[in-house]
Amino acid sequence: MSKVGQREIQSQRRVVGLFSDALEYSYLGNWKNRVGKGNIEKKLLTDWLKRQGPGRRGQSVNFLSPEKKTTEDTENTEEKKAES
Repeated sequence: MSKVGQREIQSQRRVVGLFSDALEYSYLGNWKNRVGKGNIEKKLLTDWLKRQGPGRRGQSVNFLSPEKKTTEDTENTEEKKAES
């Protein structure tokens, strides 16, 4: 491995350490060769959001299914249209 590659790996380890130790992120390991990897891990995100509890106004937070709107969201949209 080249010196550049070794330095890059050392830098990445420092960044992982910063996120893990100082910012208390959970390191999930090196997913370089993992099958089915993606930018957003829906299962992990969904589980985390559920643990966070309801949103500011008490309704469930559902960022992954924008097509599922609550009745309150629909009413607010209709009120805004009527005001325009």
